[in-house]
Amino acid sequence: MTLRFGPPQPEVVATFETDGTLGLNFLRNSANPLNLAKIGEGQAAKLPQLKEDLLLTHVNSTCVAGVDPPYDGALALIRDAGRPMTLTFTPLPPDTQPKPKKTEDDGVLNLEPI
Repeated sequence: MTLRFGPPQPEVVATFETDGTLGLNFLRNSANPLNLAKIGEGQAAKLPQLKEDLLLTHVNSTCVAGVDPPYDGALALIRDAGRPMTLTFTPLPPDTQPKPKKTEDDGVLNLEPI
């Protein structure tokens, strides 16, 4: 067995100051349900550090790694956080980025907006 360790991935931090739609879309039913799959309309569109294929790691100072179920638990933390709220992400390694299934109208299945 060979283990490969790369350099630590830099954290990406985004603070949401006001109430309203965040504009974050996650792939709920994927291997990485906290993967930021799309930036939609909302506050996130104004934060240039946010991009697709970031993995949510913290809501304010709460680590989401042990939240069960991952998607619903993290969503509850986000909804209960109030504002200002800081979300911390880390880039997904290239080999773990999910490949969402496309529908005939080029929509993405399992894409969950918040």
